[in-house]
Amino acid sequence: MQVYSISEINGYLHNKFLSDSKLQDLVLSGEISNFKCHSSGHCYLTLKDDKAAIRAVIFRRAAQQLRFAPQNGMKVIAQGSVGVYERDGSYQLYIEKLMPKGMGELTVRYEQLKEKLRNEGIFAPEHKRKLPLRPHCIGIVTSETGAVLHDIFRVASLRDSGVKLLLCPAQVQGESAAEQIVAAIEKLNALELCDVLIVGRGGGSMEDLWCFNEKKTVRAIYNSKVPVVTAIGHETDFTLSDFAADRRAATPSQAAEFCVPQRGALLEGIEAKQKIMSIAVTKRLNLAKIRLNNLNVRFGNSLLTCLQQKKRSLDNVTSILHHTAKSSLSERELHLVRFLERYEGLNPERILKRGYALLSNKNGTLSHIAQLKIGDTFKGRLQDGNFIARIEAVEMEGKNGKEKDI
Repeated sequence: MQVYSISEINGYLHNKFLSDSKLQDLVLSGEISNFKCHSSGHCYLTLKDDKAAIRAVIFRRAAQQLRFAPQNGMKVIAQGSVGVYERDGSYQLYIEKLMPKGMGELTVRYEQLKEKLRNEGIFAPEHKRKLPLRPHCIGIVTSETGAVLHDIFRVASLRDSGVKLLLCPAQVQGESAAEQIVAAIEKLNALELCDVLIVGRGGGSMEDLWCFNEKKTVRAIYNSKVPVVTAIGHETDFTLSDFAADRRAATPSQAAEFCVPQRGALLEGIEAKQKIMSIAVTKRLNLAKIRLNNLNVRFGNSLLTCLQQKKRSLDNVTSILHHTAKSSLSERELHLVRFLERYEGLNPERILKRGYALLSNKNGTLSHIAQLKIGDTFKGRLQDGNFIARIEAVEMEGKNGKEKDI
């Protein structure tokens, strides 16, 4: 009897699974459980029905192609192959494609994105802004070859020929459409010329309109500095961009109507408001005149007398303040004169004029005889010049007042 190793048996079974064509391309229906997405990008899960279960793996390359987020409890259709994981000796399903069962893949992805963006507050009503009453310039993001641009131009011209339209063309269908729409919105914002933007196209299937459901498109509309009106061209279906916009129009023509009020109707409204304001102002002025006349009749004389008394009181107070200030200034001026006289009397220059001299040596001013020694030189200053002298003799007064040589 031949003895096999575990790895040999597992390898043999692995090859058996690979050689069975039925196991290499099959489609399974089941419910997801134990779903986990690893940091490597691989996803691990279990597919089960009411009687059995099978372990499954979605490698990173296939996981990156998923257009929805798998969740536990979700019914799905899985396409792939069954093989043996030789290390553990277990078989599992290697999923290449995964799609929701009973609901379109795009519909599932749409609902998941909608919920995610709603939780971020992007659809919050408080973020919606009012459209300008009379825009001077309207930015348009759409294809330059479609009928959308013609419809907007026609309606805008009829309602107000003075409004300017600025087109920033973008592809509105296909793989690069979302990037182009985002770039056009950001460019129009950067120019700072537009008062409102219209983003739209002429309808289509869910697949055709999917660029307006991309997160990058929705966030660009949400982050726009100026209000945005979407006109995707569907009466009943809403894209995620419609929820993020400040206003949603069913058609491009309706978007132009929202953005461009009729000039005539606008002028009529202004004139009507002017009349109402004029009547209100006139009424208030008449009421004020009546009240003033009544006050004049009731308090005219007494009010004049009161004002005259107040004026006399004010004049008296002003006179007192003026006199007080003048007296205070005179007193301060006298103090200042006396101070200057005292200061001038202490001025060394004046002392020198009276015949005194200022003596000093290298150590500073001389004030005591003890600072002098025979043979020293010193500097003297008179009122009209300086001199240098030398000590020949020094005489100091003693305590009894007599002179003493030193």
